Amino acid sequence: MSAPTHYVLPSKLTDAQVMRFCAEWNMHAPDVRRFAETLCRVAGTPTNEEKADDTARLILPDEMTPDIEKALGIICYNVIEYARAFRAGGETIRGKAEAEQANIVFKVLKGVLRTGSFDQAWRDMHRAAYEAQARAARGVVVTP
Repeated sequence: MSAPTHYVLPSKLTDAQVMRFCAEWNMHAPDVRRFAETLCRVAGTPTNEEKADDTARLILPDEMTPDIEKALGIICYNVIEYARAFRAGGETIRGKAEAEQANIVFKVLKGVLRTGSFDQAWRDMHRAAYEAQARAARGVVVTP
């Protein structure tokens, strides 16, 4: 097995992690903590605190699964109305078929990576689109 090419780095290190880093790099703990925070800020992907635990599960596996294949294979004609619903709900989605397709495929793919199931991810996306459209009908537009 080859060495990993990507790592998930927490923005706050545990005391044990700081001690290991100090020993390896001959640095003081405050410097290690500042270095880790800077590295996350400069090279990391921002996330909400409650979603931090999901980050590791949102990494593509080495092999494509049938559920990932379904998500990536969604054709543009199946997503137009979903994109319109999200747009009505306040999301910025260009009105170009490719942009609409990419947006919905991305939402479903994230759902597949979170749940492992295309069917569940599709239902979740459908529900979110319905809720966005319902909010828009009531005049409540939420910008993500």
